[in-house]
Amino acid sequence: MSDLTVHTLRRAIAIQTGGDAAFQYLAASPNIATPLTPASITIESDGAFLSATWRGVEPIFLNRIASARDLALQLDSEIAALSLQDVEPDVVLASSILHWRGIRLLLLGPGFPRTALALALFSRGVDIEGDWACRLAASRYTALPRSVRWDARLLRAFPEVSEFTEGLSFHSVDSYHGLLKAWSPTTTGSPWICRDSAISGIVVTDTNGGGRSLARRIAPDFVWGHLMAARMNGNGGATLAAELRALAGAIPALKLSVGDLAGGTHSLMEFFSFLDARSSAAGGVAPQKRLC
Repeated sequence: MSDLTVHTLRRAIAIQTGGDAAFQYLAASPNIATPLTPASITIESDGAFLSATWRGVEPIFLNRIASARDLALQLDSEIAALSLQDVEPDVVLASSILHWRGIRLLLLGPGFPRTALALALFSRGVDIEGDWACRLAASRYTALPRSVRWDARLLRAFPEVSEFTEGLSFHSVDSYHGLLKAWSPTTTGSPWICRDSAISGIVVTDTNGGGRSLARRIAPDFVWGHLMAARMNGNGGATLAAELRALAGAIPALKLSVGDLAGGTHSLMEFFSFLDARSSAAGGVAPQKRLC
């Protein structure tokens, strides 16, 4: 019987932790449409330390004995590398995917504003499909499974995050940057789904430290540049560049400089509503509304 399960887009990895809570922050088991190949990792005592035995999959890095904290961080790196390996030869973009009433948003930009927005929007009924990266294949986007992570650096940048995470059931481990907290949407009792479908809009994020959040529509060439910069692997070549340029010109996009989190979430909810109205206008053009 496994203590927790971690999914990639192709594998379901059951981890027997021996009851050590340090590994719980790895848990990430969303619903994925394709069948998953089973694999397992067993954590065992090795003298004063712990070791991991892999079955059904080989570790990518050196397998070594370590303390619970160090082995948990090692496994995190291993699973992340395996998750990227499992989507080859498809393209991977560093991004978040949010879902609301059938509308899917692709968030680009630094991790801190993306994570802060995702946590704030979850409290307003928006689903988090993923907050790390997504696979792009045949114009369909699928979030790579991973728990939502934050530490003291995020809280310093966006102190309001504490309000949205206070009631969440998260696990933590002592990382190189202090206490790393990890939360899975499944802990709320609602389904966590990594959908495989098109996106409805793009939001390019950055930080506007200490100021107001500012949103504005942006030109396709600007969006295309950020899509190209978000690649986490070198796949695709000229074909990918053309596909991303076509995407940038086909769907609405915002630039959101995140200062106050309340203003940023308000702008994104307005954008969701705009996209919802746009998709509901059967064969017509949705009324234009102010987005910022």
